[in-house]
Amino acid sequence: MELADVENPTYLPDFFEEQSITDIDFIKIDVDGADFDILKSIEKELKSRRVLGLHLEVNYIGDGSDTEHSFHNTDRLMRRCGFDLFDLSVLNYSGSALPSRYLQQNPSKTQTGRPMQGDALYVLDLASPHLTELAETLEPEKLLKAAAIFALFNLNDCAAEILLKFRERISELEIDVDQLLDILAAQTQLSMGTHFTYKAYMEAFRRDDPVFYPPIKERTAEASRLEEELTAVKTELARVYQSKSWRATAPLRKISTKLSSHKP
Repeated sequence: MELADVENPTYLPDFFEEQSITDIDFIKIDVDGADFDILKSIEKELKSRRVLGLHLEVNYIGDGSDTEHSFHNTDRLMRRCGFDLFDLSVLNYSGSALPSRYLQQNPSKTQTGRPMQGDALYVLDLASPHLTELAETLEPEKLLKAAAIFALFNLNDCAAEILLKFRERISELEIDVDQLLDILAAQTQLSMGTHFTYKAYMEAFRRDDPVFYPPIKERTAEASRLEEELTAVKTELARVYQSKSWRATAPLRKISTKLSSHKP
């Protein structure tokens, strides 16, 4: 299905000017083709339009050129623009010589195979010292949006860092920062089975509470394997101890033990 007129492409910098778009919080690019070309076309816009974050499709394959749509080129451009990588997914695709099972009900990503594509999340790390000057130019609403972006991608620790560092400025919006921290703490504990407030959660962490460690009953596959091997060894030793040869050689072992104890 044709979704656009290939003879009349939209050049985003011109589109921003025509539509008087001066402030952009978040950009998503996934066009299955010219992703890197589009990203390059808005490189200068990332700063002038005050973009906080981007979610980009990346390829893990290529010939190494400076212009191809690849992860290494995307990462280099984003870091040049002051953005840090905060999330990265990997999609595997098996080769036709020995296809693997699909993960969905359509022929696409597979259970095994080389990494081909993924999605990369880049966000301005406003709580970092190297972006202090930039953060000072942003209004409280923009800082709060940065925290929201992190929370949307389940990066609650990064969201909390924004709230803590810019607490006073965000509070100017008549927002209860402590309540936001409690919400982030609750989101973090969804898989933990606890319901601490943010303050109680941090106190539990400082006292090294067992809740921050996997339950003892949840053993790893390696531990289970070692336990099985140990059980097999014990079974074999029990069989040896019950054998006639072991009982018959018992006097010899006693003599050997006594001789060893009387060595000069």
